[in-house]
Amino acid sequence: KFGKTQNWNINGENNKLKIQFNSKSVEGFKKELLVIIPVFARNQKSLLLFTNLLESLKKAYPVKYKFLSFLIIDDASPMPEIRSFYRKEPFFSRKDVKLIKNRHNMGYAACVNIGITRRCIKSDILVLNSDTRVYPDTFEILQDVAMRDDRVASVTPYSNFATIASISNWPNGENEISGYDHSDIAAKIKILKLKTEMLAIPTGHGFCMYMTDKALIKVGNFDQLTFGIGYGEENDWCQRAIQQGFTNILSPEAYVYHFDTGSFLENEKLALQIENSKKLNALHPLYESSVQSLINIDPFEFYRMLIEIKLTEIHKEQNNLFSLAFFLHNNPTKFTGGTEVHVNELIQALLKQNNNYEIFTFFPSNNPEDETINILYYNKNDNRNFGKRIPVQHFAPFLEYFSKRLDFIHIHHFLGWNQNVIDWLTEVKVDYKLASLHDYIPFCVDSSFKRKGLKLRTSQGQPEISNYGLNSEVLDKYKNILDLYSAVDMLLVPSENCRNTVREFIHYHDIKVSVLPHFLSYIEKQNQLSEKCDVSRNKIVFLGHASKPKGIQLFLEAKNELIKKGYNLEIWGTTSVIDIDIPVIPYKGWHDLVQGEVRPFIVVMPSELPETFSFTLLEALFILNVPVVVGPFGNPSEFVQQYGVGQVMNSLVSADLLDAVSAIELNYHEYQTNIKNTITDIAENYDPEKYVQKYLEILHTYNSKSPN
Repeated sequence: KFGKTQNWNINGENNKLKIQFNSKSVEGFKKELLVIIPVFARNQKSLLLFTNLLESLKKAYPVKYKFLSFLIIDDASPMPEIRSFYRKEPFFSRKDVKLIKNRHNMGYAACVNIGITRRCIKSDILVLNSDTRVYPDTFEILQDVAMRDDRVASVTPYSNFATIASISNWPNGENEISGYDHSDIAAKIKILKLKTEMLAIPTGHGFCMYMTDKALIKVGNFDQLTFGIGYGEENDWCQRAIQQGFTNILSPEAYVYHFDTGSFLENEKLALQIENSKKLNALHPLYESSVQSLINIDPFEFYRMLIEIKLTEIHKEQNNLFSLAFFLHNNPTKFTGGTEVHVNELIQALLKQNNNYEIFTFFPSNNPEDETINILYYNKNDNRNFGKRIPVQHFAPFLEYFSKRLDFIHIHHFLGWNQNVIDWLTEVKVDYKLASLHDYIPFCVDSSFKRKGLKLRTSQGQPEISNYGLNSEVLDKYKNILDLYSAVDMLLVPSENCRNTVREFIHYHDIKVSVLPHFLSYIEKQNQLSEKCDVSRNKIVFLGHASKPKGIQLFLEAKNELIKKGYNLEIWGTTSVIDIDIPVIPYKGWHDLVQGEVRPFIVVMPSELPETFSFTLLEALFILNVPVVVGPFGNPSEFVQQYGVGQVMNSLVSADLLDAVSAIELNYHEYQTNIKNTITDIAENYDPEKYVQKYLEILHTYNSKSPN
């Protein structure tokens, strides 16, 4: 699997990461280990960094441990006070600590070689920079990883600043990982217990590199003659180890802090890197391309993502955060439909109302060639918002591990999710599980389909609710949907019409269905557009996504007759219709409408399928303040009939659409009055603060930990 190749092969097995977790903790050392720490204290900064390292060693290894010893090699540090420092520092009086002082500066590689020659027989070594900090069990973990395979030459832990071993700002790293204490990072990585996958990397990193006795015997020492005082010596050694059939490993099981450039001045470091890189590439022509291939492939991205998500637990614990997870079918920050709009605005409203939340949002990729699950994270306390992608093959183990921290799951949509995820959502145990019905897709399977009591029925006079244009492969993913709805604590629907419709589907299932209308973020802007512009009396607009399910075909069939009556027609929204000779004005929600400069005479939205709510309808009424023509099904038809704010078509034919427009023409001022009265009377029903308060009441009812 490792072979003797130096090159990272994009098509090879060594880029297939497997995610596993250790079931047991590492306990103690199994063989001799010598920790070699070269020191060159040239100024107060480097001395302080070295002091910090010693303090961390005393905390991590406060007493002498069996099989563990330390060798500190002072490489002729120029600071006069370093002598008194060595005399006074208690660490150097320990029996497991040996101090060597070079008379002349020999360089990093030479110091390590001194340690290699002084090690006990069969002892492994660990080279450690003086500008690092270590944490409990670090050395034991690295030894345990190294002993899992006889072909391991080196093991490098994760760090803040260690090129390909860096957690953040990869592949460069950074001195501080904003918002986190490094000891907390080390503790969380240890708790995470990610199991190291034996994937070969071109080189370890010398800031902290475990080196096995077996490899040292065959590969030999660092090449101090070629690489001088520093940089490139560990890369050369790792490449020589590969040539001898060994491999170098990056382990996510341990973390060591590294302050970059603690021993060298910046200009001195740069000069050494340039010079020694030339030497390294001359000795190993494939080295640079191998490292670049690794960076391009980035097989360890998921390791870093798991670690970063694990680190968010630090703020969860410090601030007693309540953890919410939303599952839906699209990115809520990108406008594609009402579900996404609602979820995005709900997240913002929750964070605005209360700081005690962390919110995770999961949605699948809509690109068939991109088999990943997307995750967005929100936390107002530390402003640590990020987006990540999880490979599909890793999502199941991720969910299994991730569920342990969740207090609440809210399932918004299933489209695009595979059956394994739906099964997991059904079976996972959390304090509270809520589902929302944003459309009828979960019930729109074949009308003859029956499973566990799911009986697809339609009311008299309505067209049979069919597969909504979905193919059979997609439809198969919804065969267990009632199992999931039966497993949630509550099914939330946005309208009474929707609740009545849902009861048609689940009338003999024990599923609690509650009505909570979506809120409107623009409620305070409801009269803003009407105050600045009048109605354009010859303009009729098709509002929303111009697709067949939304009724664009009916609009196009009525086009010629409407034009004959003197109307100018436009589509405000998006369209999937290729051949269309009606102007299309981009519209992605209420923000675009509020900033508009014109109001149409009538809005047409003759949907062929029933809708649970319809943000578009309310935008037409609350922002444009104009009457609407809607299809005969779903919540829009019931709403329009109840409040008299437009016309409901009797059937889905163009003649009925024309009749509806004519009826509005005859009593236009009456419709406008009804609209004005309606939005005044019901505006508070869609108030964001009241919605959030009701939402929080639901959470608090089922979970005593949820913030009030």
